[in-house]
Amino acid sequence: MNGQQPDAHLLYTYIGPKYSVGFTSKNGSCPAPSGMPGNQPVIEGEQAKRPYPNPKSDGCMFDGWFIKDTKGDSNVAYDFSQPVTGGISLVAHWSPVDTHWSINPSQGNVLGGQQTTITPPDHSRGIRFNQLSAGGEQANILGFSEGVASDGNAYAWGSNQYGQLGQDPAKTTVQNTPTKVPLPDGVGSDFTYMKIAAGGAHTLAIGSNGILYSWGRNDHGQLGDDSTTDRYKPQPVNNPFTDKSFKAVQISAGAYDSAAIDDQGRVYTWGCEHTSYSDYGTVRSTPTLVKDPNGSSQGLHAVQVSVKWSFILALDEDGNVYAWGYNTNGQLGNGTAAGEHNKDYANDPKPVQDPKDASKTFKATQISVGTRHALAIGKEDGSLYTWGRINDTNYTRPTNGPANTGKTIKATQISAGTWHSLAIDQDGNAWGWGWNYYGQTGSGSTSDQQATPIKVTGPNKAGQGFKAVCISASHNHSLAIGQDGNAYAWGKNDYNQLGNTSIPTTGNSPKPIQTMFDPTPLNITGIRFDQTVIGTLRQNTDGSVTLATPAHNPGRADVIVDWTLGGIVQTKAHLPYTYEGMLPHAGSSGIMILLTAGLLAAAGAAAAGRHRWEARSLQA
Repeated sequence: MNGQQPDAHLLYTYIGPKYSVGFTSKNGSCPAPSGMPGNQPVIEGEQAKRPYPNPKSDGCMFDGWFIKDTKGDSNVAYDFSQPVTGGISLVAHWSPVDTHWSINPSQGNVLGGQQTTITPPDHSRGIRFNQLSAGGEQANILGFSEGVASDGNAYAWGSNQYGQLGQDPAKTTVQNTPTKVPLPDGVGSDFTYMKIAAGGAHTLAIGSNGILYSWGRNDHGQLGDDSTTDRYKPQPVNNPFTDKSFKAVQISAGAYDSAAIDDQGRVYTWGCEHTSYSDYGTVRSTPTLVKDPNGSSQGLHAVQVSVKWSFILALDEDGNVYAWGYNTNGQLGNGTAAGEHNKDYANDPKPVQDPKDASKTFKATQISVGTRHALAIGKEDGSLYTWGRINDTNYTRPTNGPANTGKTIKATQISAGTWHSLAIDQDGNAWGWGWNYYGQTGSGSTSDQQATPIKVTGPNKAGQGFKAVCISASHNHSLAIGQDGNAYAWGKNDYNQLGNTSIPTTGNSPKPIQTMFDPTPLNITGIRFDQTVIGTLRQNTDGSVTLATPAHNPGRADVIVDWTLGGIVQTKAHLPYTYEGMLPHAGSSGIMILLTAGLLAAAGAAAAGRHRWEARSLQA
């Protein structure tokens, strides 16, 4: 038990109108599904519940629920963690099950040495991310990325040095593409991940059971489990007042700290803040209730909370913005700046001052914090506001003037990275500005500083803007979900945090590239021709393998394929291969000599072919 249980208070709560969430299906080549859910009434501001069990369609796999747009369908996955603000129609997407394996050519000489290719079934899925979070905020900058997908699973990629990807200790190496995060122990088959937040080297996630989970680095108590021990798989966060797990509705993960809003609307923080000058605040290893700035014992109630490095912001249901922590560069928005190396820490939240009238509290609809700067969307006009350290200048109150943003942007979404920022405007255009050494603003260049907002470059055509529905900024890289439903990334790629293996881990990208998302990777692990094991398999980019056939008696051979899907061993595949010709009748030793000679001849022919190809390549 940590601290005193907040006093119980009876409050009158306004219940808004109800909206209908409908569920339909996009069948395509799949038969009409069974088990389709009926319409779901949802009170305004609450979340729709993901239907369980999933509908079924014979011969097809369920990919998740997608937003139905004005054209009747889209590839944008629905985010069940978002509050409902109007009527919604969701569409079920499906992927046909392909079971056809092929071997080509399917016949060859008894002497072997024939190059043949085995191609697995098409296992591509239409699963898409519905939210993304970029991590790697600590001083050693261990870039990684996390997301929740339409199938209800969480996926992670990039650095796993401290277990921040949720993999076991044996998998602390880099994950090059999205890898499924294991489910927490003891959850039922209906469990899904609802929300995820990537921090410095740790992760927070809310499950469909409402419980908050954490994993990864814990050197400052940022996992909230009353310890400083790193965890390599999802663990429940402790409730400081009961022996039950902590339940949350909103989360934020910083460099060394964490914050959450519990199911009663109260704000809790744990871990500690850091000035980036080796100054750390007091470590809190379990969730600690944030004081109510109005003096009650209930704690601060809010609808949003945001952490990153040196300070914390919270937004209450009336739009009031509160701040606490370090104020070295005016990031608390109270009209003062304490100075670069000042170690004073404000423990309790205080109002951020309105830029026009310091006696009033600044009101916003969305907040996001960086290292020593803040972003907000103004409640009054929807404009983008910033304060704190911006372009080497301290702004001690929110401002949307041209001196710090270049132009007024009407924003619908914002995300502050360590030293750069992202926003989506009302037309869906993504914007970036700030530190850009690795191309993390998405401008298409790697100039050190992008002083004013510029449209993120389109992934396919230079000079074309990038339209997005979700953005996330970290220390040196950025993530987004495009309006086409695909995940994109740009910036630094030293740990493959961009999730695209077509560029090397040292290959940074100054413009969006598509994250290679294969939620159920198929891998051929071994092949036998009857009892002869094939020692060398050449893996091809399309998932097929090429091999040299072994020598064999004339007739049919059973080609046995061992394979996994999503890391799970599957039933062996059996393919027919026909051997043609006659083996020489020269006794066993003579046969072996001829077979060996045949194999050597085949190998020599292959080598000669390679030599001719290389010569042509050099001449070209």
